Amino acid sequence: MKLRHTLANAKGTSLLEFLVVFPFIMLIFLVCIEFTRAWMTANIVQNAVREGVRVAVVTKATDIPDPIAAGTDRIIRILNLSSLSPVAGPTVTCGGPCVPDATVVASVRVHFDPLFGGFIIQMLGGYDITQTATMRYE
Repeated sequence: MKLRHTLANAKGTSLLEFLVVFPFIMLIFLVCIEFTRAWMTANIVQNAVREGVRVAVVTKATDIPDPIAAGTDRIIRILNLSSLSPVAGPTVTCGGPCVPDATVVASVRVHFDPLFGGFIIQMLGGYDITQTATMRYE
């Protein structure tokens, strides 16, 4: 008889435990989604910069008059395909004249707005992801 009385009083315990634990589980889940989105965006931007600097490095001035512009166009094209837009135009520069063994540097900055959980970051206007790549002119 005592066991039945104890079980009857424990009916709402599991519901109460669920209500206490559920917000923390959802917070962890949403933070994981945000970190994944930020990491994916950073990878897309890094690959765009690498491809842009590679196009600028391997394009000969005899083929295209301005290999730097070709690299910049490649970065913009990749970012547009990913529905990302740079904060300012991407920069691709040669360390002086573009001669063999000159250093070519590409850089771009993209704005990232979190969807969940980053209410403080959203109030501050999100944050920027900046990526840079360097290669030798061939």
